[in-house]
Amino acid sequence: MINYIFMNRPTYSEEYITKRIGYPRELDLKCVVCGRKVKYCYPDNGKLVHTLNGDVYQIVNLYSCTNEY
Repeated sequence: MINYIFMNRPTYSEEYITKRIGYPRELDLKCVVCGRKVKYCYPDNGKLVHTLNGDVYQIVNLYSCTNEY
């Protein structure tokens, strides 16, 4: 059996930089499928990405279309 431990990291740390990824500005908060507005739902748990320029803590903000159909 494998035990997974999920730990959220602090948003700000001297060990890494934090990048929040939101909805692209050029889409003007519109759904790419139907064109209706999208609304912010929540951020994901984030992930630590190791790059050649240092570590980056990446948080993706998730959005949902307001079209119910």
